[in-house]
Amino acid sequence: MRTVYVTEEYYQSEYLCGRDSALAESFLYYAAKASQKIDQYTYGRLKSGWDVTDDVKICCCELAEYLYSCDAKEKQTAGLKSYSNDGDSGTFDTESFSREEKEKQIRSIIRAYLSDGGILYQGRYKEER
Repeated sequence: MRTVYVTEEYYQSEYLCGRDSALAESFLYYAAKASQKIDQYTYGRLKSGWDVTDDVKICCCELAEYLYSCDAKEKQTAGLKSYSNDGDSGTFDTESFSREEKEKQIRSIIRAYLSDGGILYQGRYKEER
């Protein structure tokens, strides 16, 4: 089973604080994807014994919602960049969920929550050798 750093109960009670869930039945899937991204940016430190703090859990929740919204946008437009129909025309902003922009936003979310604890340090700590 994949590592998930937040429970659905925590997501509902602590993160949402009464708001409606954006993830519906997909919580576990997106929380696992978010946890995988957190592992990528923290060099797997959480798997090797670092504490899963509230900052990690909230980061995981926000990241899960962001990943869900990206998937929803991609499904909605399904490759359509612009349209015209009986005088009505429009263009979708496909750049807002391009791969580069998506990674940039993921990095921004992770840094916003985890930059203070040393877990994003790119080197190795003495005890990690």
